[in-house]
Amino acid sequence: GDEGGLTALQSVALCLGTGFVASTLQLAFVLGESITDEAKLLGVSQIVAADVIWLPAFCISGAVNSGYAAVVMTRNGSWSAFDMSREGEIRRWAIATVSALFFCAHIHLYGTASALLGDLGPVIAWPVLMCCTMVFGQAWGKFLHEFREGDAGGGVNNLATVVLVVAIIVISVAAIV
Repeated sequence: GDEGGLTALQSVALCLGTGFVASTLQLAFVLGESITDEAKLLGVSQIVAADVIWLPAFCISGAVNSGYAAVVMTRNGSWSAFDMSREGEIRRWAIATVSALFFCAHIHLYGTASALLGDLGPVIAWPVLMCCTMVFGQAWGKFLHEFREGDAGGGVNNLATVVLVVAIIVISVAAIV
């Protein structure tokens, strides 16, 4: 559709920009090594030391996202769309809550896996996380019928996912070797 009046090229550019911004979480993880080192000196287990980086990162992003949503919902008068007495609303809230828990878990597990992998942790764990995100995102898209039979977009997305995953693996292996 023509949501927001953006052209296809503008939408792709927005996705690319979003990908760049999302990758800054990895920068926080790598550049925040002194913070995790301090946490370990204070007795925090190496396995969960990265959580000291995630805490401010997600509190700040959560506040910004929630604030923006509140402004938009107030402006549009759409708070009533979340009325728990509406049919199916409890199910939607439950799905959103489970999704949020899985999102938090994936970040925590990324930090844990990276720590367990030692010095190469960020080099290995981040690309693996990105590959899994792409592959499982496509699988969820298939499961949720995001693409209809005969829709060229589904095939293009699947092919692009395979190409990106292969490229990420090749580049990651090259960085390790």
